[in-house]
Amino acid sequence: MTMRRWLGTFCFLIFLRQAHCAPARMAADPADHIIRANRDGLAIDPLTEKPYARPEQFAKHINKVLDQAEEWGRKRSSGSGPATVRLLVHVHGGLNSFGDTRQRMELVPVMMNEPEDWYYPVFIVWPSGFFETYGEHLLWIRQGQRVNVIKGGITLPIVLSMDFLTALVSTPRHWLYQLENIKDRAVSMGVFPHVIVSTAWAVEDEMVASLTNAPIYQSKYLYQLSEKFNRTMADAFQSPVRATIGTLVQTTMAQESWRNMNRRTSTLFYPSAMFDVQKRGRLDERIETIRRRSGSDFFNVLLERIHTNQPNAVKYEVTFIGHSMGTMVLNKLFTEYRQPLIESHAVRNIVYMGAACSINQTANAIKPLLLAGNTNDGVPPLRFHNLSLSRVAEISETSAGGWIPCGSLLDNIDDHLESPDTPLDRTMGSEVNILSSVEVFKEVFQFCQFKSLDRVPGCLPAEHSDFHLWPFWRESFWDRNHYVPAPESRRRRARRNCYPADWIRREKAGERF
Repeated sequence: MTMRRWLGTFCFLIFLRQAHCAPARMAADPADHIIRANRDGLAIDPLTEKPYARPEQFAKHINKVLDQAEEWGRKRSSGSGPATVRLLVHVHGGLNSFGDTRQRMELVPVMMNEPEDWYYPVFIVWPSGFFETYGEHLLWIRQGQRVNVIKGGITLPIVLSMDFLTALVSTPRHWLYQLENIKDRAVSMGVFPHVIVSTAWAVEDEMVASLTNAPIYQSKYLYQLSEKFNRTMADAFQSPVRATIGTLVQTTMAQESWRNMNRRTSTLFYPSAMFDVQKRGRLDERIETIRRRSGSDFFNVLLERIHTNQPNAVKYEVTFIGHSMGTMVLNKLFTEYRQPLIESHAVRNIVYMGAACSINQTANAIKPLLLAGNTNDGVPPLRFHNLSLSRVAEISETSAGGWIPCGSLLDNIDDHLESPDTPLDRTMGSEVNILSSVEVFKEVFQFCQFKSLDRVPGCLPAEHSDFHLWPFWRESFWDRNHYVPAPESRRRRARRNCYPADWIRREKAGERF
């Protein structure tokens, strides 16, 4: 989610609280579609937010969700064989609140009633708000461990002072990458010659040209004259604020929030309470009890159920979709549960949208799964789809009304929030990163697609958060050669590999893509 959208959501939530408004009506029951965890990785009730006291309570909730999925699978399946349960497991990314998931619940009836690409969706929800993660860094987390409020309160002034001093000292480094961003945007608009484009852009172009048969769609980008003028004027007017206050926001505060979000992707699998030995009872029993109360135990119960039910009662076909930091959660899943996932023969698609995980992490998690999951005769192939914004859209994205430096979350991770040691340590969801390093996946090319979306004003996606404004569950959406109509002009082809902004209106009108 961009800073602009986050601020809008924040203000709206404050308004609702002050006005004592009732929550908006949702199109589906959250209890049937949501698996939710708290900041410590422990599963909580989707609506009351109370942690499950015993593993059996959480397992009961999971089984209720899967009961509903199997019932829907029986309704949608035809024929005399076992019913097919098409389960879609979605994991959101950073800077998301539960309110964002509530909005996605409105799409549930559409997803379940598709003529072809129907699914029973399950949303994995974890807290990843900006201020809550930075606040936890200030008061609760020290060297990766949770401390009590007394120690946190005593050390808070030191931590806050160090954050501020570090931001000041590191400012020149951030200015350097901001200048690189400005230069690449100017090159893409034709203001500067293409010869001075970043090395990674040139490597991407050479790699795509040499891998002629690779499963790749490289984006094309378009600037309108009016957009060039508006952006140039905005850059000149807003640059002083971007280089001062905007840079401070981009440095330590954002870095520590990012690190805490990253931490929470791990506590989903290993809650911090597992390592707190100051409790009564046998250690091994207590650790196992806590582990079974973690949000990730959903995957354990799901795999057990698939193993028990297939192939006689029902047949599961599972699609995993991760957006942004949600791909980090899925990489951990595919590593922790690799063998059970392979033996289940149930995973059909893995879809990464604007992946915030590194290329290295993804290759280590995905490649073994693809190689082992595609060796069984008679079992449909397992496919991996990586979806990216255009490289120009990545560096051009604005937040907070344009008052902080340009660049999407992925651009900020690579240049400001992390310090990659190699190109393979950069984010998987960035077009320029993955297409300049795509040969890492050459061994599994036949099971992969790498698609970056054309940048066309007025068409989606324009920003990192826009992936959820698409029908992201449709196979046509993942197809690297899926084109949609676009206005014809001298500078614009009749078709573009993107998506129309008004797809919801067209969907309601019965128009298909």
